[in-house]
Amino acid sequence: MTPENSSLNKLSQAEITKRRKLPIAIMLVVLAITYVFIPILFFLNDPDEAVSVKNYLAYFTNENAVISFVIGLIGVYFAASTFHYLHVPRQVDFYESQPITRKSRFNSLVLNNLVSFVVPYVIFVFLGLVITATTGVNLIANGQVWGSTLAYVVVFTAFYAITSLAMLVTGNTAIAMLGTIFFATLEWIIMVVVNSFYSEFTVTGGSTVHTWMAFTNPWSQCFSSGSQPSYRGIAVNLLITFVYLLLAYYAYQHRKNELAGTAIVYEWIKQAVKVVVVLLASTIGAVMVYSMTNKSVIGGVLGAIIVGFLMAFILEIIFKFDIIAWKNHFAESAILVVLGIGVFLGLRYGGHQYDTWVPSEDQLASVAIATSEDSYSNYYLGNKETDAESYAKVYMKLSASNQLLALAKNSAENTIAERNDYYNSDHSGSEMLSFIYRLKNGKTQVRSYYVKRSDLKTYFEGVSQTAAFKKGFFQIYHDAAIQNNLDSVTFSYRNGEQTIQRQNGQLYQEFKQSYLTDLKQWDYNLASTKKPIGQVDVSWLQNGKNRVVSYPVYASYTKTVAFLKKNKLYSSKALSVNKQNPIEFYPNQDY
Repeated sequence: MTPENSSLNKLSQAEITKRRKLPIAIMLVVLAITYVFIPILFFLNDPDEAVSVKNYLAYFTNENAVISFVIGLIGVYFAASTFHYLHVPRQVDFYESQPITRKSRFNSLVLNNLVSFVVPYVIFVFLGLVITATTGVNLIANGQVWGSTLAYVVVFTAFYAITSLAMLVTGNTAIAMLGTIFFATLEWIIMVVVNSFYSEFTVTGGSTVHTWMAFTNPWSQCFSSGSQPSYRGIAVNLLITFVYLLLAYYAYQHRKNELAGTAIVYEWIKQAVKVVVVLLASTIGAVMVYSMTNKSVIGGVLGAIIVGFLMAFILEIIFKFDIIAWKNHFAESAILVVLGIGVFLGLRYGGHQYDTWVPSEDQLASVAIATSEDSYSNYYLGNKETDAESYAKVYMKLSASNQLLALAKNSAENTIAERNDYYNSDHSGSEMLSFIYRLKNGKTQVRSYYVKRSDLKTYFEGVSQTAAFKKGFFQIYHDAAIQNNLDSVTFSYRNGEQTIQRQNGQLYQEFKQSYLTDLKQWDYNLASTKKPIGQVDVSWLQNGKNRVVSYPVYASYTKTVAFLKKNKLYSSKALSVNKQNPIEFYPNQDY
C-alpha cells in the first residue's frame, strides 16, 4: 500500500498498473497456485477418468468454496490497496493537488482494478482446463465451468465494490476492513435474530430454519444453486457491484480531505452504525443469556445490558481511537440498550402470540396434518425425496371441521404446558404432529404440536378415516415415480425375523389394488392399537439411486396378505415393533 497513483494526472492505465505491481503480483501468484500448480500436482496423478471428471467439475465450479473465498479476498485486497492513500493525510494532500477531477480518478482506478483481475483470471482458468485436458478429461467447452467462472468474477467485483465503499466512508484502513465485514454480514446477523424467534421464543415453530438467501453477501449468492452456476446470484452480485460502486463514488465526491486518519468520515454514518450494532448486540446478548438461563426473562435483560453496553463502549473507543472515550454519549448508549431490551421482550411476547394462535373456521381454506418426527415410510415428490410434512402440504386437503380446530387448540395449549414443564416432561403421552393451515387469504401457516394421545382418540379418529387424509399420508396414492420405473421394482416382505424378496415390477399393480382396498379400514385406532404383522418395502432404481417406500401390513389386511401368499412373499412370523424400520404410523405406542 505504497503510493500507487502518482501518474494519474495522465489517466494512463499502463502507468496505473505499473504503480500497482505488488497487489497484481500477489494476485498472479495466487491464481497460478490455484489453476496451474494444484491441477499439475493432484489432477495429473488421478488415473480414474470417472473420478477425474467429478473432481474437476467440483474444483472448477461453485462446489469449490475455497476458490470463492480466495477470490473474494482478492477483491477486498484490490480495493483496500487502491484507496489506502485516502487514509494517509500526506498522500491525500499530494493526490488532491494534481490537476485531475475526482470523477476521472475514481473511474480510472475502478476500471484498472476490474481489468487487472478479470483478464488474468480468465487466462488462468483456461490454462487450468488445458492441463486437465491432458488427462483425457476435456472441460474447455463445459458450460457449467464457464458459468461458474462468471460467478466467481462477480464475487470479485461485488467484494471489490463493498470494500471500496468501506474505504471511502472511513479514514482508517483497519476500520474499513471492519466496515467490509459489517456490510457483508449484516443481513446474516439479522437472519440469526429472526431465526432465534422461532428457535428460542416459540415451541410450535417446528424445526424449520427460517432463513433466506442473503442478498447482500456475495458468497451466499455464489452458492445459491449448489454446484450449478446461479444466474440469479450472478445478477444479484452485479447489482451489488453497481449499487456499492455508485455509493462509493458519491462518498468519494463528498468526503473531506482533512478527515483522513479518522475512524469514519461521515458523522451520520457513525451514528447509524452505532444504532444498528448496539441494537443487534443487545438483542443477541439477551437471546443468548435467555437461552442459557432456562428462558429467564431477567437473564435476558441482563444479557442485553452487558453485551449492549460493552459493544457501545467498544464503538466509542474505535470512533475516537481513545480508550477513555468509552463513556462518551452514555445516555445515547443507554437508550439503545433499552431499545434492545424492548426488542427482546417483543420477541418473547410475539412468541407467545405465535404459539397460542389457532385460525378460526372462517379463516381456513383447508388443513393438512403430518408426523413431524417420524413417519411410516420415505416420501417422494416426483423424483425428489422429501418428508411427511412436505408431502402433506401438496396432497392433503382436510376440511376445517370443529373436530380439527378443537384438536389444534388443545394441542397448542398442551405444547405450551409441556414447554413450561420442560425438565419434567418427556412427552411420553404425546405425539409431535405438524398442522399446515391453508388460509383463505392465500397464506400458509405451519405449527408443530405435542398432541395428547387422548385428544387423538377423541378428535382425530374420524379425520383419519377420510380419503382426504389418507391421500396425503400414504405414498401409494401418488406413485408416478414407481410407475415410471416398473422394470426395476423389487418387493421385500419383512416381519422382523425373516425377509422375503422378489423383483417383479409386473406385480406392482396387483399389490397397489390390494393395498388400497385394505387401506379403507385403516384409521388411527388401528394404527395406535394393533401391531403390524409385517412390512412391505417397494424399492426401485431411479436415476441411478435406490428408492424405497414402506407399507405396514396388519392381520386384517386380507387382500394384501392374499397377494403376498399368492406370490410367495408371505411369512407367518409376526413383526416385532422394535424391528420395524421405518416405524409404523405413531411411535412410542403401548401395545
